[in-house]
Amino acid sequence: MAMPEVPTFADGRERADITPASEYKADQPVWVNRHGWRPGVALFGSAQAVSVRYCYSGGPGTTVDTVLPIDLAPRTKPDPYLDPSLEVVTPSAREANADRER
Repeated sequence: MAMPEVPTFADGRERADITPASEYKADQPVWVNRHGWRPGVALFGSAQAVSVRYCYSGGPGTTVDTVLPIDLAPRTKPDPYLDPSLEVVTPSAREANADRER
């Protein structure tokens, strides 16, 4: 049985579409495939894997993991919990600011 020259992975990407681990830079927004694609941020990469911080569930909590490039993809959509350029204003923070202004 002949193997295909360029395998297609479960998410439809081909091997050529997978960004090598060494190309991910610190603070780069990424998608992490952990029980579905979740927003994350690359912490640092090596030749084989990338350490990432990502949203584990639908809330503001995060977790850190080391993943292979097949489980990563570059992300362009901003995430309010992970991207430092966005300011997240929670209801309690909004109330605290209102109290200071009084």
